[in-house]
Amino acid sequence: MRQVLNPAACPVMSTAAIQYICSIACTLPRFSSPGVRRTQCSLVLLGHMTCKILLFVPSLTLLPAARSGGSACRSRGRVRGAAALVDSDLVPLLVNKLESELEDIQVLVLETLHYCLKADVAQALAAGAVEILKKKLSHPSVAIRSKAAYAIMQICVPLAGKDRVCQEEVVPLLIQLLEDSDGDVKANAAGSLMNITITTRGKYAAIALQVILWKP
Repeated sequence: MRQVLNPAACPVMSTAAIQYICSIACTLPRFSSPGVRRTQCSLVLLGHMTCKILLFVPSLTLLPAARSGGSACRSRGRVRGAAALVDSDLVPLLVNKLESELEDIQVLVLETLHYCLKADVAQALAAGAVEILKKKLSHPSVAIRSKAAYAIMQICVPLAGKDRVCQEEVVPLLIQLLEDSDGDVKANAAGSLMNITITTRGKYAAIALQVILWKP
């Protein structure tokens, strides 16, 4: 597999070929636990640009049997996949990819991060996700702005996330996004502010920026 997917030796490979390799990856000899085997296969596959797209797009990360099982099956598959990424401590890798990958790949990374944040927020916080997502709130791409705001809304569910967002002064950017031209961006920004302002610190940040009007 390493030889076939070596970008230097084979820079161009058909999508069908990549899909086939992805589909048989889990049938390799059980030389280790399934989780380790999948992780090793993924590291090899992610060396190829087409594999990155296939593995990050939620609808293509499942085998044909799972894809034919309907939306409930796909949802369970995505949650299980996200849990595997969290268990393998790969969330910091996803977060760092937001600063180095092409724009289209960043969208896919944010979509994958969405499911990982459902399983665990601590890894993303430790990896500096808030600081990186803060930059993405001003990105020219509507998709990236929207998904970054949604990721911040998820990060702000636990108290540690709310505190970090206030510490990094993300609230002013979220307020600016309330006037964005895209409806999804505005909705996700509003959801983030809703989560942040549950705490006293978040309320004071919003009052200082006159989002919440308060008279002593």
